[in-house]
Amino acid sequence: MSNQKPWHVIYTSAHNEKKVFQQLEQLELEAYLPLYITTRVWSDRKKKVELPLFTSYVFVRSDERDYRPIIETSGVSHFVYYCGKPAVISDKEIEAIKKFLSLSEGYSVKVEVNSQVIVNKGFMAGKSGRVIKISKDKLILRIDSLDVIITAEVDRDNVDLS
Repeated sequence: MSNQKPWHVIYTSAHNEKKVFQQLEQLELEAYLPLYITTRVWSDRKKKVELPLFTSYVFVRSDERDYRPIIETSGVSHFVYYCGKPAVISDKEIEAIKKFLSLSEGYSVKVEVNSQVIVNKGFMAGKSGRVIKISKDKLILRIDSLDVIITAEVDRDNVDLS
């Protein structure tokens, strides 16, 4: 059994994920903010920006002694609860998110909302998911085996309709 504190999920005020992440690190707490790079287009320029993979969520290793300083951190709204207790995220799930981010850059796809798809290439090969939303270059899939909603840019050649 690991002596490390478990990962918890905290919900932040809108657009405060990066600020909360920095403040948690200043409190010497291990925090994780999954970010992805995307290109934003304005009328006069294009710029690559880093955005949170999960809007308004930051992961933090903590135990009950850490709850008060975390909840008092500017920009923190509350812990995400499951069955009446702060939700715990396994190390395996955190590593899966990190791996997903490291391997998913540069993908794109065009399918319909509610389509059930199977990823046929890459580290997510064999995983099935339902398309929740489609934007210009991205789709949001619900990957049931991970029990989270993940934003992914997926090349059409890497996805099959199931």
